[in-house]
Amino acid sequence: MNSAAFFQQHGLESNPFRAEEARQDVVFERIEGDCRHPDFEKIIGDLHRPSSAVVFGERGSGKTALRMQIEDEVTRANGDREDGRSLVIPYDEFNPLLDNLSDARGMLDPADAVPSITLVDHLDGVLSAAVEPLVEAALSNKPMKRGPYAGVSDIRRRLRAASPQVRRDLQLLQACYDLDEGAAHRAERLRRAMQFGPRSRPGCYLLLAILCGALAGGWAVAVAVGAVKGDWLAWLPSILVLLGGAVSFVWWARLRLAHAGVARRLARSVRIAGRDSGACSEVLSGISRPRLAEQPWPPADNEESRFQMIQRLLGVLAVIGYRGVIVLIDRVDEPVAINGDPERMRAFIWPLFRNKVMQLPGVGFKFLLPIEVRDALYRESPEFFREARLDKQNMVDRLGWSGAMLYDMCTARLRACSREPESANIMDLFDEGVTRQDLVDALDQMHQPRDAFKMLYGVIQEHCSNVTAEQNAFTISRTVLDMVRKRHVERREGLIRGSRPA
Repeated sequence: MNSAAFFQQHGLESNPFRAEEARQDVVFERIEGDCRHPDFEKIIGDLHRPSSAVVFGERGSGKTALRMQIEDEVTRANGDREDGRSLVIPYDEFNPLLDNLSDARGMLDPADAVPSITLVDHLDGVLSAAVEPLVEAALSNKPMKRGPYAGVSDIRRRLRAASPQVRRDLQLLQACYDLDEGAAHRAERLRRAMQFGPRSRPGCYLLLAILCGALAGGWAVAVAVGAVKGDWLAWLPSILVLLGGAVSFVWWARLRLAHAGVARRLARSVRIAGRDSGACSEVLSGISRPRLAEQPWPPADNEESRFQMIQRLLGVLAVIGYRGVIVLIDRVDEPVAINGDPERMRAFIWPLFRNKVMQLPGVGFKFLLPIEVRDALYRESPEFFREARLDKQNMVDRLGWSGAMLYDMCTARLRACSREPESANIMDLFDEGVTRQDLVDALDQMHQPRDAFKMLYGVIQEHCSNVTAEQNAFTISRTVLDMVRKRHVERREGLIRGSRPA
């Protein structure tokens, strides 16, 4: 039997259990509000006072779906508010971060950089993820259609009308954490948009010095060959012009040295940026020398300066209506340099497990971590737990799902694909030999959504492949359910032992 005939018989427009990844699951988009984990309210917390949460889950337990639900809930809560919004910052693109960090430390393999990552590097990464789209929004005359600042109007006007200190903080954040390829051009556009006044132009001083040197030299030659008559006073114009050229050259050198010095410090300090002193100097070229001297550039390996930078970011965000920030930390097992290795995941994420980080006012870190990280966590010393204070961080020990919860989720998916959702029932797929409790028990052995979908997909495929179209057998027997259930239980056990893929 063709599976399409099976679905048509049951009034289904598509297979409800085909998808295995939430990001590509169109059915999930329709029902995500009905498929929330019971711990969802604990994890998301109060959006007016963002708090941190630590969630551990197996592959397929719904961490990506949970992330999407958090993003959608924040979008819904923001609504049309002009003030008191929450900003979601996705912190999950770790390959560029580790590549840049390994280059900054002179390592050939990014995997070698994983144990050396520090809290400063992580906070720089979070700031970069927030600042780059913020600068883009500040430079646009229209509301952003995508990204963290989507739908917010008048960002440029509000920032331009902000206090001088807020605008200076925005310029500082852009110079340090805007990692766009056109950051130097964006710095110049931001200077004009925020009305920072004229830029420093060291090239003009150098050009003036060269011009003065040429004029002084020409006048001196004219006096020497007798074209200009006079005593020693005839040399005075040449001397004065030459002195003017010398002063211009000194100003050019001071500007160049000031920019070069800050650029070198900035390149050494923000290691995850992947910029050398030359690239940093281009970004800084539009900042005047007095402002360059007064800005509190972050020193290397100084944690307190990064906390201050986060407070500056919060001050800028408050101007455009954001009162809280939620940082979503996900996919820590996916970077090439980590590749799912538990010890590397531990080394990578441990610097963030600090009570000061997770209790930052106005900032909530949501950790969506593989279950292997939890196993490493439980082997830590008492000193580690005293510093991390995970008892205060809304920790979900395991993102688990009962058979009843999975039954309700699968029913919701079936109804989302049905032409008559109100009357659709998942038990209609099975014959009288299968009770509701039988199906709940079978789903309970799957433990998580992805495996539950795989089992039901396998049950349907197994049934259709063993009956002919002439039999008109459109209900699944208990024998098929038990056989496929047993197969998937063995698959899960093999996955846990590491003897087979997912």
